[in-house]
Amino acid sequence: MSLTQEIEVFGQRWARKAAAKYRWQAAEAEYKKAESSLIAQIREAFINQLFLQKHRQALEAIAELDKETWGSAQKRFKEGAIRQINLDLIRIEYNRARAEFLRADSEWSSGRLGLNRLLGLSDPLAEIKLR
Repeated sequence: MSLTQEIEVFGQRWARKAAAKYRWQAAEAEYKKAESSLIAQIREAFINQLFLQKHRQALEAIAELDKETWGSAQKRFKEGAIRQINLDLIRIEYNRARAEFLRADSEWSSGRLGLNRLLGLSDPLAEIKLR
């Protein structure tokens, strides 16, 4: 039966502990960097989502007004108060406003999904109230 034990050379233990300390500090710094980056991404996504929500609401209001204008123009056309070309121009403007609203709505939905992903929500369609 024999018994063996490693004997460290002078300074070897200190070097091993110092290397472990530096690896720990490097890992901690990397974690803090990732955390700061995530916070910045969430902040940017949230601000962007606020903008997209306001933009979407404005375009929705414009599309609704154009829809009312289109309805009024149809009545006036039937009464003979406006010509066909004017009615067509109003219809084109309404369709353009509606397309812009749908595009803004799509961007808003995509932004919401991205923000939910960054927040780690299990349901990507979970509603977040933005004021």
